[in-house]
Amino acid sequence: MKIFNVLKNIILENSNRSEKPKLFTTPENVKFFSSKHNTVDREANKSYEEIKDIILNAVDSGSKTHIRVGVPNLMLSRLIRKKYEKILKEFSKNPKEEKIKFVYKREDNEDDEIFDYIEFLIGKEEENNFKVVSSTFSSNGNYLKLFGKDVTQTKKVVLENYFHFRTVFL
Repeated sequence: MKIFNVLKNIILENSNRSEKPKLFTTPENVKFFSSKHNTVDREANKSYEEIKDIILNAVDSGSKTHIRVGVPNLMLSRLIRKKYEKILKEFSKNPKEEKIKFVYKREDNEDDEIFDYIEFLIGKEEENNFKVVSSTFSSNGNYLKLFGKDVTQTKKVVLENYFHFRTVFL
């Protein structure tokens, strides 16, 4: 069984050919996917080590602009598997709510503090389909406030105000 899980994780990490990789399906057949934007544009199809290197190199460069990378799909898959009941409960509170920002404090983080939190936006596509629109690591759970690709740190737009997203801590 352990070998099967290792193979599944390798396949999931390297599944950059699919525009919408499946992250998790609940026992009730509710499906969670990663969007093309998150998987390809935000490079969530890469491993944690690769994404960590991209982020740390950007921080070390001192540049005000940087490529925004996401949380690896494998990590998101594990997190959603662990917290899907709470995620679904939050969406059930308001059936008209299309997107919610979720923030998770990583207890197992042994890396730089900028990896302390996982933030991700989940959008409701259909009754039983949800997709991770975007994701990131952050030091305080408040990073997903920049709008646009490769923007400078001075052009901040708070997503909760701009898009009226609600933030939920997992």
